[in-house]
Amino acid sequence: MNVKNFVLSYYKNATSNMHIQIVKNSMEAQKPHTHDYYQIYYIIKGSVENFTEVGSSLLFQGDMVITPPKSMHFIKQSENSEFYSFSFTAHALGKIRNGNKLANDYISWLNNEKNILTKVTLKDSESLTVENIFMQTLNEFNQKKVAYEEVMCCYLNLLITTFARKHLESEEATKVKILYGYREQIKHSIQYVNQNYAEDFSLKEMAQYSALSVSVFCKVFKEVSGCTFNEYLHKTRISVAKKLIQQGLKISVVCGLVGYKDFSTFYRNFKKITGCSPEKYLNRHKLYR
Repeated sequence: MNVKNFVLSYYKNATSNMHIQIVKNSMEAQKPHTHDYYQIYYIIKGSVENFTEVGSSLLFQGDMVITPPKSMHFIKQSENSEFYSFSFTAHALGKIRNGNKLANDYISWLNNEKNILTKVTLKDSESLTVENIFMQTLNEFNQKKVAYEEVMCCYLNLLITTFARKHLESEEATKVKILYGYREQIKHSIQYVNQNYAEDFSLKEMAQYSALSVSVFCKVFKEVSGCTFNEYLHKTRISVAKKLIQQGLKISVVCGLVGYKDFSTFYRNFKKITGCSPEKYLNRHKLYR
């Protein structure tokens, strides 16, 4: 497949970082291509089908989508369709991302190749506002008044923030919010491990203790603690083991006291977490006492 790569200077009237136009019939965009800039499509009328490497999405009036750099795509337009095409470089976007965490997080998420199909569907009241932003941006671009690029960046900030906010309202984001709601249950399970590390309990039993499915428990546990449940359990046990060894208890006794049934599992986890064997740890402690 012959895939053409466009640079922003392809548009003869583009600035060094931005270009905007209303597209009625683009022959070039209907061929597989990539570009070295971000591009927003906002459908004014008719429909546009956007094809990417991972599938296609059908855009109608009031829909918009961002295509990140280096993403192969092409479109098919319905008869008499029109859309805004707003192209901008990573440099232009950088001015926004530095001061807008919401936009920054969204762009980071967007740059994942699996997310390039994501479109935003606006309500009627929202589409009026967004369409006005595009119109004002196009006016600034065409009139080129003093500081027009800075004004265009302000409008771009509004558009990216709109994408980000709609994303947070999406079904996927709602699922994430639900997961965050389980934080307190996970904190209780962590407290239980801290107090009962020597007990013999499984991942499944801890999920049941937290009244969560195993998959949800694992996902939220890692979000809260920064590691998997098993990693946290072993780290807790080895942390206690280090203190017991420092107190003079025999290593073979410590193994059982912190919940390990066999010495080889204890030895393997101790070395993995501390970087040395229990014996070497004991010898080092004796040297520095």
